[in-house]
Amino acid sequence: EQLELSLSLLRETRYRNGEADALESLGSTFVMLGAWEEARSRFEAALLIGREIENPKEEADALVGLGRVAEQLESLELAERSFRDALAICERIEHDEGTVVAALALGALLMTQGRTSEARERVTSALTMSQREEVWSVAVQAAVQLAALTGGDLGPARALFAQYGDRLALTERMETCYLLWRSGGKAADLAEARRLFGELEEHAPLHYRDSMHATVPLYRKLLAG
Repeated sequence: EQLELSLSLLRETRYRNGEADALESLGSTFVMLGAWEEARSRFEAALLIGREIENPKEEADALVGLGRVAEQLESLELAERSFRDALAICERIEHDEGTVVAALALGALLMTQGRTSEARERVTSALTMSQREEVWSVAVQAAVQLAALTGGDLGPARALFAQYGDRLALTERMETCYLLWRSGGKAADLAEARRLFGELEEHAPLHYRDSMHATVPLYRKLLAG
């Protein structure tokens, strides 16, 4: 409700950059709730604004959001195209934080498809750049993704997670714990992922709580164990 109120105010004041940011925040919130159509409509609106005001950063951020929605809905070609377009924009304007976010999203998608060579390249690039630019939320996720992809030592990834994990959004922490469990088999990682899901569920609006279990693949996996 606060985000919707902020969005209304930004529209009334015609602050278009702020309106795009608010729409992207709303879209990300709906992604957490598994409300895909609501998320997509917000990201599409943000994308339109980004193009109208010729702000490539807003355009790229919205494309990453649309890619995440498409990936969850198993529209994998659309997701890949969105991530690649966002990555190309960020590289062109030298937006380092956007570059590492888009590269990690693309790498993670490719990993799920078994396209390991390019997945490793993208995730490694995201890890290297995020560490150099101190984008620690991405560095943590990239380190865990890379260890899972290569079957390597999880120790360095766990160390990064312990140091910087609080910089991740709740669902990012949840997914990271789940991936650590899948890669290392430690029951404590799965327990923490489930605890984080319980925290999200507790604070989610009532009318989304039941649908979240059915619409978000990660939540289904967590509950299935």
